[in-house]
Amino acid sequence: MELAQAIRETGWSTGDWLSLGQLVGTVVGLGLAAIPLWKTASAVRATRDLLSKRLLTNDLLILLPQLHALEDDLFERAKGNDADQLEKALVLYARHAGTIQGHLSTNETVKDEKLVALIRASRSAARAAKVEIAGGTSRPLFEIAKVTLDKVSKATDEATELIARLQNEVD
Repeated sequence: MELAQAIRETGWSTGDWLSLGQLVGTVVGLGLAAIPLWKTASAVRATRDLLSKRLLTNDLLILLPQLHALEDDLFERAKGNDADQLEKALVLYARHAGTIQGHLSTNETVKDEKLVALIRASRSAARAAKVEIAGGTSRPLFEIAKVTLDKVSKATDEATELIARLQNEVD
């Protein structure tokens, strides 16, 4: 009885008090509904980051072994006597290695500074050898390509180690 008396003294009707109760309930309900939405947004961000890393890892697991094939091709072309074929192999290596260098340089989760430096050096050597061949030279092709082959070999050795690390992460 005292509660009913207090409600009448405020000047609010029972309907006004019920409306206030509904308003408070709505605000509390919206606040509680926002919590799962916030958690879902966090989970979506984490999933996106993980997927991005996984896609990069997959790309590298496909691209890195190709360095070995390109190294073998460079070696065969350097042993041959066809300057045009060696020049094409040098360009192909430099382009492919540049793609890998870009992947490794831009992603913090898979960044490998040592491999990036080795790839950069091998690409520079490949470009220098290509320029020398394109300019016409009397030096034997293998001699021209030797510096590049040495640098490519170091890069592919390091790439092999990165492949093993990436495969372990996948497993």
